Amino acid sequence: MVKKPHILILPVLLALALSSCANSSRIRQERAPRAGDNCAALESAIRPWLGTPYLYGGTGERGLDCSAFVQIIYKQYRGIDLPRTTTLQYAAGERVQRGNLRCGDLVFFNNVRGRGVDHVGIYLGRDRFAHASTQKGVTVSDLNNSYYRKRYSGARRLRRP
Repeated sequence: MVKKPHILILPVLLALALSSCANSSRIRQERAPRAGDNCAALESAIRPWLGTPYLYGGTGERGLDCSAFVQIIYKQYRGIDLPRTTTLQYAAGERVQRGNLRCGDLVFFNNVRGRGVDHVGIYLGRDRFAHASTQKGVTVSDLNNSYYRKRYSGARRLRRP
């Protein structure tokens, strides 16, 4: 009879050990921040620009377009001088698969069929990106939004020279 309680305790201990492993593996699977991957600093650089109107060819507080927004933030946040146009920004850096996006990567879209990439934003993590929208000005949007999901063209990661 003494052996029966031990037999009952063993499965309970095994279940506790396995559930503990399952929880810790979930924690390990979350992406840890990498060097130079400071989303909080990036979001702080973007915050004052939120709501700034979209202005095609604009490069300042009165209004700016998507590539100017990215150019300004990248200079401020990373100290990197980017080209002025979306097409030239797309040609810079190394290609990144969508599943490997990191905070600060540039995300590109093809909004007008036949024009190639014509819109750019900055990835913020958790499928969010900041950009200058023609409708809302500087804003944060979701990559999983059907509009952006259909028009997603790729991403680039830029490194300091």
